[in-house]
Amino acid sequence: MKRYLLLLCLCLSFVYLKAQSNIDTLRLSDYLSTIEQNGQCIGSLAIMKDGKNIYTRRLGKDLLRNKQEIEYPLYRVGSITKMFTAVLIYQEIEKGRLKLEDKLSDYFPEIPRAGDITIYQLLEHTAGLGDYVMKNGTYSWMLSYVPNSDIMEEIIRQGILYEPGTDFKYSNSGYYLLANILRKIHKKAYFEILDEEIIRPLGLFVSASGIISDSDEALPYEKNAAGEWVEVPDFYFLNVMGVGDILSSPENINLFLHALFTGKLISKEYLQIMKPYGDDRHGRGMMYMPYHEHKYYGHTGDTFGVHSIGVYNEQEDISIAVSVNGSTIPFSEFLLGIFDSIYGK
Repeated sequence: MKRYLLLLCLCLSFVYLKAQSNIDTLRLSDYLSTIEQNGQCIGSLAIMKDGKNIYTRRLGKDLLRNKQEIEYPLYRVGSITKMFTAVLIYQEIEKGRLKLEDKLSDYFPEIPRAGDITIYQLLEHTAGLGDYVMKNGTYSWMLSYVPNSDIMEEIIRQGILYEPGTDFKYSNSGYYLLANILRKIHKKAYFEILDEEIIRPLGLFVSASGIISDSDEALPYEKNAAGEWVEVPDFYFLNVMGVGDILSSPENINLFLHALFTGKLISKEYLQIMKPYGDDRHGRGMMYMPYHEHKYYGHTGDTFGVHSIGVYNEQEDISIAVSVNGSTIPFSEFLLGIFDSIYGK
């Protein structure tokens, strides 16, 4: 009898949760269990509804030979960092210390065509700049420490690929310059600015570019030819400051997104500027990633060994964040399985 009552309560709780969140957590759990049983994925997922965490799942840590006993793992979230950098820029604009039409030449006149490049164009990847993380056709130079002066030299060497404001090319160089503009304004390191303006006010447990290694970092892995999970070398933090240097968790990315979309970080006016519109999918610090009729905004992030996404749906007040630090299936396929599960497709 007691067992029957317990099962009834659990079923009623699930029905209530599903009605509240409009997501099928039972189906999602079944999907993730299948992925885990097949040894296909190492990582974490979290879902937030109305500002409250309603679902978390950590996958695959038992797959590792030398298991990382981390209670609260942090992941390299890659280019999700760009959302944080963009928010910091908009905060400076709201304080009157920066304008969207300000020229790059006000801060870095040595960059080719800096007098024709605006903050707005840097934010939306239309400045015409190259991508410094790739040098001579390879990313390998980013695996160990590179002085800021050498990175700036590479940005200058790559020059302008097209007339500023006339085309689009995703540019890590643009966001590296934005992070350095923040450093010049604040006269502080990027990670200190991030800590003061976002991390501490929101109560996030996040490490940034000031941390080269962290005991809570979930290291990146891949499966070798022998079928063993082996650690993968990844970007050196300081080389991708403001571009892809943040360590975070899915729960914290959701907290950040909820704060951003509920006016706790920047005004609605600048949130609208940040968001993509029309056929634009990248916006000015934020991407548009719809799933059927469900409109999600956020960003993806990829390093050598970690794939992440953090997205928010305004109509449903739902945010979903995923970080995978080891996988044998394409990240896009894994994400589609997650969204198909939670929406019952």
